[in-house]
Amino acid sequence: IASLPDEDNSYYREIKAYKEMYLGNALDLHKEIVSKAVKSQGSLLAHGVGVGVEKGVQCDFRYNEDNITTINSTLSRLLENYFITTASEAKIVIQFDRLDDNYNQYQDLEEYYQAIISLFKAVYNYNQSLRAKAVRNAKVVLYIRSDIMKAMAIRDAESARWDDFRIDLDWRVNNLKEIYDSDLYKMVMKRIDVSCPAVAGKDFGEIFVSGSDLKRDYQVHDLFKTLVLQTLFRPRDLIKLLKTLQSAILSKGTLNSAVYGDALKKYSNWLVNTELANEINPVLREDYPYVIELLRLCGSRNLSVKTFTERYNSVKHEFTLKPLELLNYLYGVGVIENSWKNKATGKYMHRSIFRNEGDFDRNLNFRILPAVWSGLTV
Repeated sequence: IASLPDEDNSYYREIKAYKEMYLGNALDLHKEIVSKAVKSQGSLLAHGVGVGVEKGVQCDFRYNEDNITTINSTLSRLLENYFITTASEAKIVIQFDRLDDNYNQYQDLEEYYQAIISLFKAVYNYNQSLRAKAVRNAKVVLYIRSDIMKAMAIRDAESARWDDFRIDLDWRVNNLKEIYDSDLYKMVMKRIDVSCPAVAGKDFGEIFVSGSDLKRDYQVHDLFKTLVLQTLFRPRDLIKLLKTLQSAILSKGTLNSAVYGDALKKYSNWLVNTELANEINPVLREDYPYVIELLRLCGSRNLSVKTFTERYNSVKHEFTLKPLELLNYLYGVGVIENSWKNKATGKYMHRSIFRNEGDFDRNLNFRILPAVWSGLTV
């Protein structure tokens, strides 16, 4: 707000003066407050932060104590008054992203869940306060994975209140024939247009396979569809793959089968050992390395639940989850997909949690997703 153009608004002037006087490097101040804050009689006290130190800047927004709870409530009222009275048409959106980036580093997941639940409650109450005052130009938005959202709901019944204000971002592409009309494709092209204005307006195929410095000697009928099939149909996976491919092209100056294959290996290694590990390691815990061993034993072909159970029993480890429970979990995080043979064509059909509705079907075969299998064998 303080970086917006000057406006004739007393609350704006207070916010700007406060920012100039107290914040400085806001990130450093935040770290200092968090590291030195202690709980005392229902309030949070920050010792040695220095928010009450006099400086040579005149400011009406003065603090006489280092009580974070008081500071937060005072700032909250100031911001709400600004949103109510401002003539500015700027939309203020405060976004919390990457809340799950270090998910697998927490030794006590319950502490993580409770911290996230507390954050959601604080944001819910703040947004409700803005709605009560008819503020339409400001909002706080949180982004979180769906599996963590479900885990929060199990732990806190009050989370049901958030459902009316929740938007599920659904990127599934049920029919690959319609992939160029999908939100996934539109998202990629918008990202390319913004970051690479020189190719804005071109189709994906024109960008990656045209030009004298590119050689098309890899066997790909439709590059975009082929790349999407190497992902879990999620934006993060697809963007990572595209950036890896872009880096390989810039490094080699061309796009051929060797460059393409090398990019896929690097991406698959990231998908399994970083992205998926971050999601499933905290849940499987000590079972994680044995589940990876089990998946390698399963191979890339279609398997029945019976065959999987035999592989499961061959691993010298006592798993926490039973065979069918483990299959349901692996399906839910996109590691495996159901498969069956189409009687008319003789070809295998596939259904995954990210492309289709429905749970794992134990009566059908399953296979490890090709992208995951590649990462398991890199």
